[in-house]
This record gives sequence, structure tokens and C-alpha cells, in this order.
Amino acid sequence: MITFPESTLVGKTVPKTAFYKNLEVNARMKQRFVDDVASVTWVAKIAPSTLNVTDGKTVHEITVFRMVLKKEEVPSDVLMLIDKQMPRHTVFMLQHEGKCCLYVNYKEWHDAEQRQFDIVKTYQTAWVKEADIVLNIEGSTMDAVFSSFVHQIAEGLLDANTTDLHTAVMANMEHEQLQKSINSLEQQILKEKQPRKRFEMHQRLVKMKAKLNQ
Repeated sequence: MITFPESTLVGKTVPKTAFYKNLEVNARMKQRFVDDVASVTWVAKIAPSTLNVTDGKTVHEITVFRMVLKKEEVPSDVLMLIDKQMPRHTVFMLQHEGKCCLYVNYKEWHDAEQRQFDIVKTYQTAWVKEADIVLNIEGSTMDAVFSSFVHQIAEGLLDANTTDLHTAVMANMEHEQLQKSINSLEQQILKEKQPRKRFEMHQRLVKMKAKLNQ
């Protein structure tokens, strides 16, 4: 079970309309809020004003939302819509019938003035019993705290020895893209009839797998 320091706790119910009433959201997206989301609670505000940490270079505040879902299916488009418009970093605790998962978007500021985000990569834990979900606050700066959150939610997908979160995420994305290319090439080899082409493709496959293992 997740327990945050009392100084960070908010415990405020947020109307679903608050997330889209001032945005250009089409009718389908509004309906997704109605159909998929039962309730939203602002659980915690993690910031230098609520926790003994220093401000970060890119992370200044982390909002933790608890979102009760009507079905065990993550409405990623809804969460990305919310998160892209939020002027701060966000962690979602998703709940459905006694189960819970954590969801976070790694996002970077679109402009130097830090007015808008670009979502780069999304990470989500497996669904587990609510009592078994864990998220620890680690780090002495806001950047470090958010980096720790992303590493915990990514569940081993990011290199723990890479201190820079951007570098770790980029490496993970490159790894995933390379794995997709390997899978695609393996399928092509199975379909290729000409021995010479099969051999050339296999040589490429060996090099790609060697790069992946690095």
C-alpha cells in the first residue's frame, strides 16, 4: 500500500469536468470520461513546499491522482489528454475492484518557458491487489523524486545505473524499436524463398541481436 508523508496529502475530490471544460475536447473524448472514469481524487502534492526537497531544473511539482475506473482497461488517451495539459508532472493511481496499477507519462517541456509538455513515453505497472502496490519517495530534489517514480513504475525497463532520466528513457525506446525490427526481420526470413537473400537477412539479424545484447 502506498503511504505518502502527511504533509503532502490533499485528499480532494476533483470533478471530471474540471479536466476538459476549458479544453478543446471532442464529444467522443468527453464520453470516454463518462464511460471509463468513476471518480478522481487529488491524493498528494509533492513539492518543495510540502516535502523536504529542493526544486528541480525540470520538475517543480508532482500531482498524484487516484482514478477509479469502471473497467480494468487503462484509458490511455484520457490520461494523456489530462497530463499534456497539466502544468506539472503527474502520477496516476488507477483502481478497479480491489486492484490497482500505477501509470506515468515521461514528458519534457516543449518550450524554454516551460509552458507546455510533449509526452515522450508512457510506463505502467501490472494490475495487482491494492495492498501490494508500492511507490516510494526517493531523492533530495524534485527531478530525482520524479526520476525515482518513473524507474519504479517502469519495473526494470530502465537502466538503474543511468542517473539521467532522459538518457535512460531514450535508451529504452531505442531498445524497443530495435526489438521490433528484429521481430519483423525474423518474419521476413521465414517468408523468403531465395537462399542468398535469406543468408544476407540472417547476417543482418545477427548484427541487430548483437547490438540489442549490448
